[in-house]
Amino acid sequence: MKYTLPNILTMSRFILAPIFILLFFAQSLTLQLFATVAFIAGAITDHYDGKLARRRKEISEFGKFADPLADKVLTITAFISIWLREDFGRHSYLILAYIIVIAIRDFGITFLRMWAISKQSPVITSFWAKMKTTVQLTALIFAMVYFNTRDLLPIYGVNWEFLRDETFFPIIHVLILICMVLTALSGLLYLRSSSFEKKKLSVKA
Repeated sequence: MKYTLPNILTMSRFILAPIFILLFFAQSLTLQLFATVAFIAGAITDHYDGKLARRRKEISEFGKFADPLADKVLTITAFISIWLREDFGRHSYLILAYIIVIAIRDFGITFLRMWAISKQSPVITSFWAKMKTTVQLTALIFAMVYFNTRDLLPIYGVNWEFLRDETFFPIIHVLILICMVLTALSGLLYLRSSSFEKKKLSVKA
C-alpha cells in the first residue's frame, strides 16, 4: 500500500469501526456522542477519498479494493450496533432481517466488484448505488443524533415531550427498511448490468 492521502483516509474507516463500537457502547453519554462524531468523520472520508484520488491522480489497486470494503465495514458495524443496543420491541427481528439483507448485498457485491477489478473489467458506481449509500449514512446519522439528543438533554434539564422512542423508533424502522430496499435494488441492478456486459463480451468474441 502506498501511503497517499486517499489511501490513508480509506484506512481510517477500518480504524474508526472498532473505535465506534467502543464509544457507542460506553456508559458515558459523552463518549456515545463521540461515537456519532466518529461515524460522521468516517462518512466524510468516504466522500472525499475517491475524489482526492482522482484529482491527485493517485488511484491505486489498493484503493479500488479497500475503499468499498471500508465503507461497508463501517456502515454494517453501525447498523448492528444500533440493533444490539436499542430495544425496538416487536420490530426488532424485522430490523435484524433488514440488516442481514443489507450486509449480504453490500459484502457480496463488494467482493464481486473486487473480482471484476482483478479481471481488468470496468467498474462504474451507479446512481442507485450512490443513492443507497447516501440513504444509509443519512439513516444512521439520524438515528445516532436522536439517541444523543434523547439521552443528553434531560441531564441539562431539557425534557421535550416529543423526544420519545415511541415517536422516533418507527421512523428509524422505516428508514432502515428504505435502506434495505434501495440496497437490494442497487445490488440487483448491478448484477443485471454485469450479466449484460458479459453477454456483450461473449458476442464480440
